[in-house]
Amino acid sequence: MQPTHRDLRLPTKGWPLWALGAVAPVVLALGFVGGMALATYLPRGAKPPATAQTVPSVPTPPPAKAPQQPATPAPSYIPSIRDFRRYGDWEDGTLPVPGPRTNNLPTPPETTRAGEPPKDIREARQELVRAFGRLQIGNRVIPSIDYQQMRNAGESISVVGMIRASDYPTWTAIQQENSEQLQAWLENAARRVQAAALRDRFWLSWAVVEVLPEKPSDFASYEVTPLVGGTFLVVRPLAATMDPADTTVSLRAPVGDSPEAGQRPPGSSPWATYGPVIRFDSTDLYRPAGLAGTRPQ
Repeated sequence: MQPTHRDLRLPTKGWPLWALGAVAPVVLALGFVGGMALATYLPRGAKPPATAQTVPSVPTPPPAKAPQQPATPAPSYIPSIRDFRRYGDWEDGTLPVPGPRTNNLPTPPETTRAGEPPKDIREARQELVRAFGRLQIGNRVIPSIDYQQMRNAGESISVVGMIRASDYPTWTAIQQENSEQLQAWLENAARRVQAAALRDRFWLSWAVVEVLPEKPSDFASYEVTPLVGGTFLVVRPLAATMDPADTTVSLRAPVGDSPEAGQRPPGSSPWATYGPVIRFDSTDLYRPAGLAGTRPQ
């Protein structure tokens, strides 16, 4: 009879369960001792070797940027002092650069406030164009009177109401038929801008100022300047204030049909002293468009 006993041979494919149980305390002790050794002798800051595959970290997305406000587009037109050279409206009182003044520049923005008197020479010009740019007395009408800042014979500045040469007969008829009403109309205009005249020291005047393609026969030779190119500048003073502090207007007597027979008006007359003078140099504050690029013969 064969004795019964267990087969104590090790299996060929692994440790028996009872053997694993016997060595488990030793394995744990060795792991603890090894961990202490690594913690003691590894350089400070060094990490122990990884024993398992680490999960790659997901990069933190950058913070979202606030949406930028669209840049405000620059205005397509920025007014500058050059816009007012047509009118001689220099706020700092400096003279213009040499060269003729023409009528092709934009009109300055209106600054005269309704119901308030003009406060300076620029607002005065605007108010005169608005309120006194048309003369009608009775059935006589001068449809368009432009006002510009110009030098005068007194070496000072006037705001000149300019009428066309073809409208001068109408002016004469009004003066002969309704002289008192014409005088009142002129002085009302002076009264309207008196505060600005006192502030900026300018006179108010009216005159024939125009460039004509042919020499006019009803103007004296001293009133007509032949220009290179075959045109003619006509200037005839008609009326003017006597002082910026006074709204009284000196009105020139009507010129007869034969102005050559008359004498040149005396320079002491207010309408002659403060009437427009075009010198064709850098002191001119305004020149009609017909003078662009031309000079006296």
